[in-house]
Amino acid sequence: MQRFGVLFVVFGLFLNYGEGKEMSAIQSIMSRCCTLGKEFGTTNLHCESYESVFGIPESDRIDCENIFSSCCKRSIEIAYCDRGIRDYNTIKRCVYGGMLSASCFNIQDEECCKCCRLGSNAGEQGMDCNAEIPDLGTLCKSSFLTCCLDSSGRPGNVPSPTTTTVDNGVNECNTPGVCQHRCVDTPNSYYCECNPGYILQSDGITCIPAGGDRCTISSPCEHQCTDTGEEIICSCDSGYELHTDSRSCNDVDECRVGNPCQAGETCINEVGAYTCQRAIRCESGYEYSDLAQQCTDINECLLYPTICALKQCVNRVGSYQCVDRKVPTKQCSEGYEVYKGTCRDIDECALGVHTCNQKERCINYRGRFRCENCRRGFKVDGSNQCTIDINECEEEVNACRSNTICQNTIGGYQCRRRCPTGYKYDEVQQACIDVDECSENSHNCLVGQTCVNRQGSFTCQCPLGYNANRLTGRCEDVDECQRRVCQHKCTNTPGSFQCSCNEGFELNSDGRTCKDLDECVISSPCQQRCMNTYGSYRCYCERGYRTREDGSCVDNDECSLFAGRGRLCGGICYNTLGSYECRCPPGYTLQSDRRTCKDQNECDLGLDNCGSEHTCFNIGGSFKCNYVQCPNYFTKDNSAGYGDVQRCMRNLAACPQGDVSCLLNKTSVISYNYLALPSIPALRPGNQIRLISMQPTSLSSTSSVFYQIVSGNDQRYFAVIKAGTIGTLYLVKAVEGPYETEIKLEMSTYNRAMALIYRSIAVISIHVSEYDFM
Repeated sequence: MQRFGVLFVVFGLFLNYGEGKEMSAIQSIMSRCCTLGKEFGTTNLHCESYESVFGIPESDRIDCENIFSSCCKRSIEIAYCDRGIRDYNTIKRCVYGGMLSASCFNIQDEECCKCCRLGSNAGEQGMDCNAEIPDLGTLCKSSFLTCCLDSSGRPGNVPSPTTTTVDNGVNECNTPGVCQHRCVDTPNSYYCECNPGYILQSDGITCIPAGGDRCTISSPCEHQCTDTGEEIICSCDSGYELHTDSRSCNDVDECRVGNPCQAGETCINEVGAYTCQRAIRCESGYEYSDLAQQCTDINECLLYPTICALKQCVNRVGSYQCVDRKVPTKQCSEGYEVYKGTCRDIDECALGVHTCNQKERCINYRGRFRCENCRRGFKVDGSNQCTIDINECEEEVNACRSNTICQNTIGGYQCRRRCPTGYKYDEVQQACIDVDECSENSHNCLVGQTCVNRQGSFTCQCPLGYNANRLTGRCEDVDECQRRVCQHKCTNTPGSFQCSCNEGFELNSDGRTCKDLDECVISSPCQQRCMNTYGSYRCYCERGYRTREDGSCVDNDECSLFAGRGRLCGGICYNTLGSYECRCPPGYTLQSDRRTCKDQNECDLGLDNCGSEHTCFNIGGSFKCNYVQCPNYFTKDNSAGYGDVQRCMRNLAACPQGDVSCLLNKTSVISYNYLALPSIPALRPGNQIRLISMQPTSLSSTSSVFYQIVSGNDQRYFAVIKAGTIGTLYLVKAVEGPYETEIKLEMSTYNRAMALIYRSIAVISIHVSEYDFM
């Protein structure tokens, strides 16, 4: 026998958006939460004490937990329902006495087992499993169909892995407001669709116009804008960080966060970036070289010739050292000195032993020196004195690089960094610092706008909930409701907005999203059972009841519903509240399956009052006491082994002397037979029921045997059919009880000359019960 699984549909959780369309982020989250809920419920058979689902944004966590709980509970209902079906298929009984707890899942187990039993009985009685049946509820109806098909052995509209053929009979689309645009009814569920030019949102109900994200239409972000479909996320360009208003961007001071420059370099922050500049100031013993663009060693011995007085000055890297002069062992000319046994030139300019004044420049020659002009950075005045400082910044056009500013000094000049717009040079810090236009009131912000200083600039911001008009620059209220900031309903207010929810929902703590209200817990609106749905609820009834349009429950009269399509009871069906009960008429006993009746054999049980002279004959629901009186010249055959058959044998010795008719009587045996039949209300043409057979004990090859019904067949319910030498009595027409008749069946044997040799008569008492069961 082929077995079919039961497929149940989770109502109202996910909707079909059509093949070829990618699920949105929220759909993916909800699908994942439902899958995890089903797996948790199937594995643990409870939906309590589960850990939080990881990887879900905080804004979606409440919806995820609701979906997780619903799918978990539904998977447990299916698991328990499957167990109930297995229970009945295994032991053919639903034993739950004393085993049920307060859990609704145990109740589901019992319900599916009993509905399976109901379907199995219907299939065994030849009922069409796909025939219209009352609304027994989704799980009960599915269990009924599965077990009915299993019992009947006939294929039907069996649920496939992708479709559900068991319709709950409810068209959810008749409910006002279930979808914003169009509702499509499906077996046991529904889904929403949007009109052309609109896109269905993640709640599966509402629709928004298509045509780009909100960032393209009206971006509230200063730099970058991303529309996730649920919210708008602002981000900043490299070198900036998002302000606390989550919209504007502030410059990042990389030099304060962590100096990114190398040793010997100075980090200078810029708007959205930074630069690294070699330090102008050098450590003691070094000076900055414009040519080398780095700090180089100072030769103190050359710069300060008398620094060591009478001792000899020896230059060191970053410093110098004074050592004793060596006594010459060789005499040299003026302007020379002994060095390693030879004479070398004395650099009077370097040793400071020249006679040039402060404004003259000493130039060394071999053995001598000369004072010429003015030293670097000065020029002669009218009296031929080097007293006039040279302004290198004016006279040397390219004294400094283009990105620096030239600053003249006494006897020289400095190149300092040029400050960009929005910065000014600080003489103390010797660096460019930001100009705070807001505190210096050098901004041009309008009334109602707030000046926010930035590195190198400033911005004029409107209060939260307002945007600057692109033409006038004035702050105007933002209608946040046009950006779909609320999940359901939105009311714009000056500088803000207010969200509200559709009927059946309540506002979450975030003030924007809505969560489903469990009406079943809050108000108990149903007479018997209540099932919470997304944004609403559904009333349904216990097994044995059907749900009215107003949600109330009315008892199902199972006895009437199934009276013409295969009875629920083999005996008499009595309707009870929410169920039914099978009973048997007097003389019958109810069997262990609690639905079929079996005749009570009073004769075998000794419950008759026939006495010793009568024979007890069991009939449907009662008994009869039969007494056989053999005709004259016949003797009763009391031999054992005949059961309900008694025979009278002809006794020739009992014939009176000279009674020719007695001696010539060809009837040798008269048998008395008793048959009990149930009512047979229908009998297909060509079908017949075999009742009893006769045949001669011995027959020669030259003899012939004939059978006929002599009496008792006025209604022509019966016919005798000969096959070879055997004659069989058949019921050939439907007969309904109570009905009694006595059939006299005659078997005659003739010789070749067609002379009667002997005759046997079977008297058959037939009792038809008023019930179609025995």
